[in-house]
Amino acid sequence: MKPVLLIDFGSTYTKVTAADVDECRLLGTANAYTTVQSDINNGLSDALSKLEKVTGKLDFCERYAASSAAGGLRMLASGLVPELTAEAAKCASLGAGAKVLGPFRVGDNARVAAGAVVLDAVPDNATAVGVPARIVRVGGKRVMDNSTLDQIHVADPVAQEMCRMRLEIERLHGELNSCRREKSKLTAQKAEKNKEE
Repeated sequence: MKPVLLIDFGSTYTKVTAADVDECRLLGTANAYTTVQSDINNGLSDALSKLEKVTGKLDFCERYAASSAAGGLRMLASGLVPELTAEAAKCASLGAGAKVLGPFRVGDNARVAAGAVVLDAVPDNATAVGVPARIVRVGGKRVMDNSTLDQIHVADPVAQEMCRMRLEIERLHGELNSCRREKSKLTAQKAEKNKEE
């Protein structure tokens, strides 16, 4: 078993998750109030105590932390992960709710979108989005077709079906009117034939 600790310092709750990266399974989760007024580590300690009651004592081989707090919480990320220097922490902007799962590097000036789940290294100056996260930009240039990531211009299947039905109704109205004209013609021809007889 290779347990890792995932920490999210939120504006209200500090959330901790233990995961076994060898078995790819969740070991347990817990949370406690974020202690902004005193020391943020107090809330972390409370959350870890609750987690230990669920999982038992674990010797974490890695610890990863992020903040999903919106504005009010200021923290220094240095020291939470050995590879994460204060400068790298400042340059790597992890979006709210983003998760980095694994012992790999998120590069300098890298961006990870909100809600993304990072399963591989993110290079310097790159942007990663999605679940699982995919690199979509490096150095400001696209590296993949982003059309599959467009969440704004998605076709509405109900509107498409209604449009298809409207076109079908118009076609049927056209056929019906054509049949009516043909019937009127035939009725007129029959009436004229009857007059002649």
